[in-house]
Parts: sequence; structure tokens; C-alpha cells
Amino acid sequence: MVTKENTAADSQRWMAGHRQRLKQRLVEHGLQSLADYEVLELLLTYALPRRDVKPLAKKLLEQFSSLKGVLDAPLEKLMEIDGVSMHTATLIIFSRSLIPRYLNQDVIARDSITSPAQAGELCRSHLEGLADEHFFAIFLDNQHHVLAAETIHRGTVSMSAVYPRTVMERALYHKAAAVIVAHNHPGGSTRPSADDLAITRELQQAATSLGLRLLDHLIVAGPKVVSLQEEGHI
Repeated sequence: MVTKENTAADSQRWMAGHRQRLKQRLVEHGLQSLADYEVLELLLTYALPRRDVKPLAKKLLEQFSSLKGVLDAPLEKLMEIDGVSMHTATLIIFSRSLIPRYLNQDVIARDSITSPAQAGELCRSHLEGLADEHFFAIFLDNQHHVLAAETIHRGTVSMSAVYPRTVMERALYHKAAAVIVAHNHPGGSTRPSADDLAITRELQQAATSLGLRLLDHLIVAGPKVVSLQEEGHI
């Protein structure tokens, strides 16, 4: 006789088998072997181990349009989705936050940064998709080896918020010879504002006074990165 207990047990066995198959495909064939909803489904199993999370994975993709949209979503927006608790939303945020940490260490392990494109790769990994403005700095030695990379300020980027003194203090702390700075435009415009240009001039003057070099100021707008050095502002 079929009982509720038997049905529940069968459902649990099916989910366990399904999850094991997803894991096996990931290990044997890489992430490209999984559809976006399956990637998200596999991630969600670690937050909701006893629940069929495929419907929730598809709901998140529908709400945020893409896997990237889900990973870029702020915590409060994720928690507006029925079935997403603080625990689940935190796991998604944590997964997204691992990416820049990984790329940061990968860039630091290289010999040096030799082009705006290389600097842009590191800055975009930290700044793309953020809902508010962040000001980020990379500190380098004379051979342009990366000594450190860190967020200097969160919130609206303006002269009153980003003090050149703060950036230079961090540069001296890391014993840097050169600095690259970057910030994001959440609205998507790549055009530098008057404040962006003013900050750049102030930073350049402050760096010069200390015998340091401001190599570039990058603007990250979605997937695009604009170099103010290439634009002739440095």
C-alpha cells in the first residue's frame, strides 16, 4: 500500500539521486555541462538540503533575468522572493563575493600589471554589478607588481567622500610606488562626471607631492571599463 511516508521517502531518494547526478556532471564535464538553472539549483542544495530547489532556481532566474542577475542581486531583493531566507540569500552573496577574491589573488600572483586591460579585469571583478558606488585602489611597486588591492570607500563617490589623503595613506602603508584607482557607475554610464575628473586631478597632485605615480583611474559601468589615462585625463 502506498502511504505518505513511502511517497516522501521516494521523493527524498529521487532528489538525492538527482543532486548526485548534477555533482557528477560538474566534476566530470565542468560547469559548462550544466544549464543556468542547474548551476543555481546545485548551489541552492547547500542552503536547502531537504527541499526540491529546481522551482526556486527557475523562479530566481525569471525574477533576475539571468544567473549573473541572481548573483549580482542585493540581499534585500533576494529575500523578497518567496522561499529565500536570510541563510539562502547569504549563500548566494557569499558565492558572488568569492569571485573577486579569487581573481584578486590570481592577479597578485602575476609578474605585473602592464596595461589598462589587466587593471580593468581586476577592477571589474570587484565592482561590476554593485548597486551602489565603490571606490577601489590597487597599490603597486616600481615594477608594477601588485602589492595590495582594496576598497577605499562605499557610497556616493565625491570629493567629500574620497579624500586623496586616505588613498595616499594606504599607498604609504603598503610601501607602494604607484596607484591605480577605480570606481563604478551603477547607472551604466561610462562618461566621467565633473567629480570623477576633479578626484583624478586631486589624486594626481597628492601622489606627485609624495613621489608616487597615479597610473590610471578606471570607471566600471556594467561589463565596460573606461580608462581615464587612455582618455587623456592623466
